[in-house]
Amino acid sequence: MKLATMSPDGPQKGKLATVLRHLIQTLNLDVIGIDPTIKAHQLNENLNKEMDFVCDLLTEMAIELNIAVDLSMHARKGPREPGDSDAGRGASSVRDGGRLIQTLTSMSEEEAKAFGIKSDDRCGYVRLDRGKVNIVRKAGTADWFRLVDVPLGNTTEMYPNGDHVQTVEVWEPPETWAGLSYAALNAALDEIERG
Repeated sequence: MKLATMSPDGPQKGKLATVLRHLIQTLNLDVIGIDPTIKAHQLNENLNKEMDFVCDLLTEMAIELNIAVDLSMHARKGPREPGDSDAGRGASSVRDGGRLIQTLTSMSEEEAKAFGIKSDDRCGYVRLDRGKVNIVRKAGTADWFRLVDVPLGNTTEMYPNGDHVQTVEVWEPPETWAGLSYAALNAALDEIERG
């Protein structure tokens, strides 16, 4: 089932749109999440007109059923800046149709050095940044998370290692000047000023 499919006459509503609407009403849902968006439709993710059709279907559902819709998108290839609302793959109409856009970015080499994290371990840390905020104040700092391995406890004699899944936990980066007195900071600034 798909939210939208392509017919000879252009994009059309798919069976998933009808089923999803029914589930929202039956289960009295407040939020739906579609992850990843590309798997929920058969349209070309790079064509604004086609992706606008998908966004219109979801917007109509959100308004009529009083729900929030959360879409997960793959990031485009190449370097990305944290909080870049253009980081999502595909047509810009999805970004333009959203009210809140957030990005997840792995810790950079520079951030790892600043936080005292080993280079090999930095990919286990991700930052969440607000990229587009139409309905709330934009926050100046990122929220950080650390990937954590969780054993499922399903070990057996024949399967001694069991299964593990990844989840995240909130991580607070160390403050750059933590533990230094104002006197020490002022002395450092004085020394820098003297050259």
